[in-house]
Amino acid sequence: MKVRAFGATDTGLVRSHNEDAFVVLAFGSRELTAAGVPASTPAPPTIPSDGGGGVISGDTAGPGVVLVVSDGMGGAQAGEVASGIVIDRMREAMRAFAGTAPAGEELRDAALRRVVQEVSHHVRLAARAPDKKGMGATLTMAWLQHDSAVFAQVGDSRGYLLRGGKLQQVTHDQSFVQMLVDSGALTAEAAEASPQKNVIMQVMGQEDELDVVLGRITLNVGDRLLLCSDGLSNMIEAEDLPELVGLSPLEKACAALVDAAKDGGGEDNITAVIAEIAG
Repeated sequence: MKVRAFGATDTGLVRSHNEDAFVVLAFGSRELTAAGVPASTPAPPTIPSDGGGGVISGDTAGPGVVLVVSDGMGGAQAGEVASGIVIDRMREAMRAFAGTAPAGEELRDAALRRVVQEVSHHVRLAARAPDKKGMGATLTMAWLQHDSAVFAQVGDSRGYLLRGGKLQQVTHDQSFVQMLVDSGALTAEAAEASPQKNVIMQVMGQEDELDVVLGRITLNVGDRLLLCSDGLSNMIEAEDLPELVGLSPLEKACAALVDAAKDGGGEDNITAVIAEIAG
């Protein structure tokens, strides 16, 4: 299957700087990336926070295509450094892993969880510096290979699937209010309005061991995947998302999502990465 992907990130209307980061990695092609800090190794073109750059084309055959979104946290404690490390290290790790991953779903999933754990360890090491104490980041990744997409989740950045005009969330927020919703103690509507909405149960770089949640979907021609930070999902009404994600071309869809999040208040950094599956 062919894949076309694009991403955009924006500071929003309230924050003074952007702690979000993302990468679109099509093996054998160029990358599209935006991170809070420069990569430790030279990288192809970087997309600036104003949304410039070009659409990436890839293929799910062989190593496939990787999408990653990371939302840094820590404010003065360098959240943008944490998300930058996540993107930088995931780029390196998936380059090494995607072409050599073990056969068999269970072995492959276990190996992918180890990759995420190792990336989190790098963030944790960097957070030992006095000026970076307490920093961390979310991770939402989609690995598109053959006829499926494998999602890895730490935190509350999200992954969605648009199919046949209907949008469904395919990741599960690792947040305090989502835990209350899952237990029946809180309704989904009450969770949206809760002042504890942004309390995350897991963060890259702040735990010795992570519970890396994996999910898998079968891809169909015409599908679109959206990965985004909560600065987007919290600012746009759920019923408005399908039309925005479905806009063409991909650059227009990403720009419309960023604009809609700003129209909704723009209270946080905003990141959207969209991948479209073709025959």
